[in-house]
Amino acid sequence: MSTFYLLPSRSSLEEYLAEALKPLLPCVASQQSPLLEILESTVLLHPDVFVIYRDELPEVEDLDRLLQDGFGAEPGDEVIEVRPGKTRRDWTNRRWRVADAA
Repeated sequence: MSTFYLLPSRSSLEEYLAEALKPLLPCVASQQSPLLEILESTVLLHPDVFVIYRDELPEVEDLDRLLQDGFGAEPGDEVIEVRPGKTRRDWTNRRWRVADAA
């Protein structure tokens, strides 16, 4: 089984990471681009894990079909969709398993 992380756009995620780290590491948080690369490379160390940014996807209603056709997802694979909120504390995630294609 694979896991697909469906993340917000790169710019939204970079902004989120920089804001979250600013109180702890102000000098690191100002360098947004490396933060996202570090996060992605850490996630991808795990086998069968895929990262997809929302800005890489067309707006569609059937995400299962899109993930199967465009990214090789199979029925039973887990999808973790991260959704940005108005503030950093409002971010949420939704998890589901890819369904059989109808």
